[in-house]
Amino acid sequence: MPVTTGVHTIGFSASGATASLSITVQDSGLGIDEITEGLVFKLSAKGRSNNETNPAIWTHGNVTTTFNNFTWNDKCGWNNGALVIPAGSSIDISYAPLSGTPVQNGRTFEIDFETTNIEDETADILNLVDTNTNAGINIKPNTAKLQSAGGTSINTRFRDGDRLHLAFIIN
Repeated sequence: MPVTTGVHTIGFSASGATASLSITVQDSGLGIDEITEGLVFKLSAKGRSNNETNPAIWTHGNVTTTFNNFTWNDKCGWNNGALVIPAGSSIDISYAPLSGTPVQNGRTFEIDFETTNIEDETADILNLVDTNTNAGINIKPNTAKLQSAGGTSINTRFRDGDRLHLAFIIN
């Protein structure tokens, strides 16, 4: 769908028949932009390439990423606006999003990801769990869990092959 103002043509096809429709997108005047107030860091794969001078640099301010066992090809590295992390590879991000006082101050953690060709359903995709309190966020190939230090948890399941946007909001 068009996201810029102006005249756009949208094509439709079904059972061999095609049709096009010209639409005009006007500015809504709402000024909807990404919220950056209070943003600690954002890492985006958009526009990244394995052919960069150093594809293993992914930073935002003081937050850095360490890439482990990456071969920087279409099956391991940057690919079509995504970071592909195959079995045997991993990343470490130098930030603990649940440190400090997330319950008192609030915290939002968002991640876009997709899992494919799952070999081990118990493998951690993302593990931000404090080993002393068991509080934190844990994402496995088809489940995500947010757990408090008191043991209360929220769980969700998802399918292999679906691209997801998960948001964990602690308020």
